[in-house]
Amino acid sequence: MAVDGKGVETDSRKMLEMASIEKIWDLLHDGFLVIGEDGNIRNMNSRTRELLGIPEGNELPLPLRRFSPELFVHLESCIGTESQQVFEATIAYPERRLLRVTCLPIDGKSPLLHALVLTDRTAEEERNAAFLEDEMCAAVQLLAGSMAHEMGNPLNTLQIQLQLLQRQLREGRRGKKVLEAVAVCRDEVDRLHRMVQQFLGAIRPAQPNLATVDLNGLMEGCIAVLREELDRHCIGIQLRFCRESPKILGDSEQLRRVFLNLLRNAMEAIDGTGNILVNTAEDNAFALVEIEDDGVGISPSALPHLLRSQHSNKRLGNGLGLLIVQRILRTHRGTIALRSLSPRGTRAVLRLPLENPRFPMLPTGNSENEIPDFSEAKMSTHSTSSGSRNCNQKCSNPR
Repeated sequence: MAVDGKGVETDSRKMLEMASIEKIWDLLHDGFLVIGEDGNIRNMNSRTRELLGIPEGNELPLPLRRFSPELFVHLESCIGTESQQVFEATIAYPERRLLRVTCLPIDGKSPLLHALVLTDRTAEEERNAAFLEDEMCAAVQLLAGSMAHEMGNPLNTLQIQLQLLQRQLREGRRGKKVLEAVAVCRDEVDRLHRMVQQFLGAIRPAQPNLATVDLNGLMEGCIAVLREELDRHCIGIQLRFCRESPKILGDSEQLRRVFLNLLRNAMEAIDGTGNILVNTAEDNAFALVEIEDDGVGISPSALPHLLRSQHSNKRLGNGLGLLIVQRILRTHRGTIALRSLSPRGTRAVLRLPLENPRFPMLPTGNSENEIPDFSEAKMSTHSTSSGSRNCNQKCSNPR
């Protein structure tokens, strides 16, 4: 029988090329295998054997289901398709691994073959999990330490006042000092309650329960809650509201927390007597709220950091209040901007989407009226004043 030398040479060249390719495959850090429509492995590199625990002595083709049933289950939807797919699979044998699998059809092959690239993401995932755990532990430690520090001051005040109260009651006193001690204790309990609520809000934020919210009415309700405290500290409050109250889609309870937090910040920034200005307005798409105080103000260097966790401009602050404000506004697709005023004072400007935004035609000329300017009279507003009196004359208990 005659031997075709050219054919032998071609076959030898193909064998050499295949051997070279297989050597290159074995150098790859990722697993590489070829699988048919029947689910059998037609070829693979040594890294695939290592990842899937396939001994060297087994002859190809090999059923993938036998060595890695978890991977085979994921591949069932890919086999026979002509599109590239990427997914992650967790295998248990020979050890637990997380694999990112890239499945690519090999063109021009009948029956259809698929090339699989197996990338081991186990170490990366463990590093990420360890990093997240460390971050969580650090955050919990920071919150716990901050909370313990913050609660120490009011608890110490409570202890002192209760001791005084006990002594006065034991001596049969029922006068003004007893009432003052009870008032101090009540304030400190309220402070502790707000502190706990702040920490809980920072740890487990709730999803908003959306409904139509009357912005002016909500703000008036918040001011009513603080009325006694404002009067006690001799702080005047001036209101300049939109004549037609802006309607927004939001969670009234969460937004109430936002406004109360910002109003309290404004109150605490005022050293002695002062005033707070509250404005509401709207443009075509957003309701706007401005809360301005004439307190001590914020230094330009501190302003960029105030909306970050655990940063506060107050001596006894923990920074969680503004963190909660920002988080609630984000879930409502709103924003907050803080501005330092000259020579003193701070302004917080909030933007919240209107429930029914208006979409006017594009302006052809001057567009200065597109965004309301709180300082100009061109808004349709009415002004009211609440408690804006001469505090130095009428207040006997200035801070």
